Amino acid sequence: MTAKIQILPTGHEFSLEKGESILEGGLRHGKALEYSCNNGTCGDCKAKLISGQVEKIGFSDYCFSREEKREGTVLLCCVTAAQDAVLEAHEFAGVDDIPLQSIAAKVSAVERVAEDWVVLNVKTPRSKSLHFLAGQQATLSFKGLPVRNKSIASCPCNGRHLQFHVHRSGGVFSDYVFNTLKPGVPIQIDGPVGAFVLDDDTSNPLTFIAYDAGFAPIKSLLDHVFALELTQPLKLFWLSSEPKPYLHALCRSWHDAMDNFDFEVINVSQQPSDILRGVEHIVGQMAHLTTQSVLMTLPAQVLAPARQVLLSAGVLEAQLMIDKIEKYDAMKA
Repeated sequence: MTAKIQILPTGHEFSLEKGESILEGGLRHGKALEYSCNNGTCGDCKAKLISGQVEKIGFSDYCFSREEKREGTVLLCCVTAAQDAVLEAHEFAGVDDIPLQSIAAKVSAVERVAEDWVVLNVKTPRSKSLHFLAGQQATLSFKGLPVRNKSIASCPCNGRHLQFHVHRSGGVFSDYVFNTLKPGVPIQIDGPVGAFVLDDDTSNPLTFIAYDAGFAPIKSLLDHVFALELTQPLKLFWLSSEPKPYLHALCRSWHDAMDNFDFEVINVSQQPSDILRGVEHIVGQMAHLTTQSVLMTLPAQVLAPARQVLLSAGVLEAQLMIDKIEKYDAMKA
């Protein structure tokens, strides 16, 4: 039997599977609950039980104050619900609500997904998860190398396991990732930054437009959308300078698994004029433009004309979110 959980003051609700902690259930459903360790140590996921009943399922060495005990405070990572329950807990409301963090982490895997593409997997310590919203960025620092600002490509539902997409660019950073980097190497993560995020409460059809490496923040957003279990139409257009994008199989699996998700690859060159023609092609396929929310990542030199194409076609400015793809030169990359 599943229990229904309501979080105050946001009023967000989600279902809880048998034996699942309230924190795990909330994160699985895309709720931005505050936590760090997920093992009963830090106390960041403290919540006040307002109604219902909870059961402890995990060990905790966090020491509650007398006042917290009197108020019925629990740790969301250590309790499940025996019945429907209402709790008061902190949820991150937006980018301004999330503090900048600095985490000493380690590389967990370097996954070659295509000839010139790597998925860099990073794992944070048990005591420190990265709080971020889907679509945001972080700074990566390896000892002795220039820092690199990269979009986080993974879901905020698990802030201990982070993904970043790296393209072989011929620069210092990418050469190190492709030729030298091994699991276990320390890496410094600083962030998050950026406001390329989704309004979780939107009911608009969602159109995602990505060009090459701009798929990384789009993937984070889509992972988050799937966690929210949104039911409106979802469409991904991937403008690709390669015959087949580097995570094409992943997108096809999404398409096969979900009735409301569609996916199309549009092959373009790296010329700005050709990328813009790809955007024009996309606009020609979009219906009911005034009701669409569009989230788009394109190279900086294409952003202004692409934005104008979408606005002229009827997309509302308030429903158009844009993130630019920064090109690093060989010395900085």
